[in-house]
Amino acid sequence: VANDEAAAKLIPTAQLKKYIAYARENIHPQLTQGASEKLVAGYVQMRYNGFTTGGAVYNDKTIAATPRQLESLIRLAEAHARLRLSATVEESDVEEAIRLVEVATQRAAVDPETGRVDQEQFTRGRTAATQRKMELLAEAVMHAVAALGGGDHATTAVMQAAREKSPAHISDEEFRAALGHLRSENRVLLLRGDRFVRVLE
Repeated sequence: VANDEAAAKLIPTAQLKKYIAYARENIHPQLTQGASEKLVAGYVQMRYNGFTTGGAVYNDKTIAATPRQLESLIRLAEAHARLRLSATVEESDVEEAIRLVEVATQRAAVDPETGRVDQEQFTRGRTAATQRKMELLAEAVMHAVAALGGGDHATTAVMQAAREKSPAHISDEEFRAALGHLRSENRVLLLRGDRFVRVLE
């Protein structure tokens, strides 16, 4: 019986297409004062969430929202109102838009190391914490090469020296990533199938 009731509520595809086309062509909702205020408040809260965790305030590149996300909130709220065939965007439309953005952001941009929303996930494909860790690893590798003296050095020797100087363990994967980072910045040259490292002055 439950399945029959659910099937009865389904909208035929052709009818749904006509509904969407009509809404897109004829419905152009305007923001109400209350909806506008709720948009601003929601956006401010999203930005604040990116700078704070556990009551502590951070001053780094990790943020939860940018003006582009505000534009997305507005478009989503308008689309939600349009689906209702409403001439105005109400606070309930804004609430749904905020919910959708928060769910999408939470899934796509939470830094597993800090538990914080990190916009770097969207723009660079890595979190700000991961980027900082990479930079520290790269510097550790550079210090290791400097300690070995001038000339070309076996990659294995550089890795061993970096591990000896680093207070935290450096895995093979992390070492290779750090070398790749240094090469992309033209700070080192990898030779003979990446088996040797040369510092570029």
